Amino acid sequence: MEKKNEEVKEEEAKEFKKEKDSLVYWSIALIIAAVILFLAASRFYSKEPEYETVTYNNWEFQKIADMWWFEWQRGGNVYTVPLRFNPYEVKSVPIKGKVDTEKFNSKNYVYITFDFSEESSQNTTILALAATELTQNVATAINRTPIAACVNTLNEVCQERPIKTCGNTDEPVIYLKEGGSTGIILEGSCITLQGEGLELIKSVDRILYHWYNIIQ
Repeated sequence: MEKKNEEVKEEEAKEFKKEKDSLVYWSIALIIAAVILFLAASRFYSKEPEYETVTYNNWEFQKIADMWWFEWQRGGNVYTVPLRFNPYEVKSVPIKGKVDTEKFNSKNYVYITFDFSEESSQNTTILALAATELTQNVATAINRTPIAACVNTLNEVCQERPIKTCGNTDEPVIYLKEGGSTGIILEGSCITLQGEGLELIKSVDRILYHWYNIIQ
């Protein structure tokens, strides 16, 4: 009986060793496979990424992270500029009216005004994106200092901001209007940029490409 128990134990020991050896073998195999995959992936991702590019009027634009990048020079300074849309996507944005260039260019600043009332600005995220894109480029494109303003005081954000509309000042004003048909309206010393959702940013980019002398 004792001899039989010893044979059983010996057989179990052999099975355990066999399973252990098998586990070690597959572990080594998996490690080798992982290393091979890692090296292959490293070689693949070490290549220069390929970006979408377009050329417009001898200007080259490269799309990186959903933005179109180009280089622009003024004097001895070279700027790398990102905009959400390329020139082909915004060149058809209509422009109506005429701006009083003397008044619009009379100051070294420009008011960027918004309607923050709940009824007029339902998509504050889009408005914020448009304002950011415009503000970041005004200083570069037309060498002006942007000043945030509001069209009314219905929102507490506007309590301590200048109140500027297209009808109450002869100073340079850019009115970002979320809503209405996509387009740019020039009137006196005021420029209205409008559109639903991302169409508003198209209007912003259209005027910026004009100021960058890329779209005439």
